[in-house]
Amino acid sequence: MPIQTSRTFAVQTDFLSASDAARLVARVGVVSVLRMVTTAIEEDYLRWQDFDKSARTAAHSENGVIELMPVADARDYAFKYVNGHPINTRYGLPTVMAFGALADVATGMPRFVSELTLTTALRTAATSVMVAKRLARPDSRSMALIGNGSQSEFQALAFMALLGVRELRLFDIDPATSHKLLRNLEPFLHEFGATAHVLPSVQEAVRGVDIVTTVTADKAYATILHASMVEPGMHINAVGGDCPARPSWRPPCCSAPRCLSNTSRKPASRASCSKCRPTFPSPSSGVFCKDRPQGARQRSKLRCLIRWGLRWRIIRPCAACTPWPAAPGCWRRLS
Repeated sequence: MPIQTSRTFAVQTDFLSASDAARLVARVGVVSVLRMVTTAIEEDYLRWQDFDKSARTAAHSENGVIELMPVADARDYAFKYVNGHPINTRYGLPTVMAFGALADVATGMPRFVSELTLTTALRTAATSVMVAKRLARPDSRSMALIGNGSQSEFQALAFMALLGVRELRLFDIDPATSHKLLRNLEPFLHEFGATAHVLPSVQEAVRGVDIVTTVTADKAYATILHASMVEPGMHINAVGGDCPARPSWRPPCCSAPRCLSNTSRKPASRASCSKCRPTFPSPSSGVFCKDRPQGARQRSKLRCLIRWGLRWRIIRPCAACTPWPAAPGCWRRLS
């Protein structure tokens, strides 16, 4: 029976299974889904102040991490459960799996429960493209993909379809993984008039590219990018660099040599000098957006929210540190 209050609430919880999600994406089209997800994320960043936010709860173990991610606004409450276990490939299981729920804030009634593994893969790629639209050079057409597991396929498709990337350079420590990715991408390469090549080293893969996307999940120490590989104006999309057990990123600026590494010991500092040290003001403060036309203010606000909310480890140094022509300024001048 429905609960009778000042308004009627339907006591029903819908469920979306993994197979249902796959059929839905196939029916709508993966590119269309990526485009819609990107738009939805952009719209939510622009109303950042509406959300009741809290840090994810993470349970780390020797083999991986399990995280709970809650968020709410005045109407909806949602959470996602997601893991990251690189060891799962030994057992024929995905490295990342997820599920979640959407509930009504007014009653606490769970309206929707969903398997979110495929959704997580799509959302990750959509977020990468959303950020690259604002931080990468507008004419970016080439991208290196370091780490060629399942997420790299979504990244490649998103950047080709939504950003106009037309050259992919692939590298993985397991060449068979790269060739599998190449085979899976063949229909899309033909559709978008793009090319993809498997390279024998990170150095060759990143040389001269506009964008570098790293998609690695190993919790052990491993150097990914040396500072000498980072070129002026290069945009680095560090997928998964969100905790000490995943890639910790040091910006290659100033005089001291730096490298971008994956370490399970401790996180690297997010800046190498006081001029580049990031600050994290409240995105809703409007400190970066005042005295600007409305359209520019909204675009500027979105850039602020992206950089503050995602807390990127890779930052673009200010002019006092290095002459990167594409750098829009240091973290303290996000607008």
